[in-house]
Parts: sequence; structure tokens; C-alpha cells
Amino acid sequence: MLWVTLFNKIGKQQMRYMQRNHVYALLNNPKTHETEKVYLALKYDASGHPFLIKEEKRHDKKKGMRPGGAKR
Repeated sequence: MLWVTLFNKIGKQQMRYMQRNHVYALLNNPKTHETEKVYLALKYDASGHPFLIKEEKRHDKKKGMRPGGAKR
């Protein structure tokens, strides 16, 4: 897929959806027949060309909690 195709597809998304959801790719493993969700981050190389890389999604289960477990 060319970048212009991706840009046109993104342009058809609602702004509210794009602001609240992360970018991910669904990868199918033909050997195990499992689907893996891989989160992506946009980076630029030295010449300024964009590319997508795998991003480690951090889930903070204790968001808003103090070290002792008390809420803020």
C-alpha cells in the first residue's frame, strides 16, 4: 500500500474515533491460525521518510493509585 492510499483511508475516519483509539495492525499467523494485534508508532528516518514500527503498549492497571494503594 502506498502512503497516499493510507492517507485517503484515514481521511474517511471520524475525528472522534481517531482521537481516542491507537493505531494497530492485525497479523495472522498461518501456522497457528491465531490473530495478533500489534500496536504501531509513526517514526521518520534520517531523510524524513515516514515508517511504522511496533510499539510496546503499556497498560497501567493501577492508574490513579498511590504506591500504598490509596486513590488520589
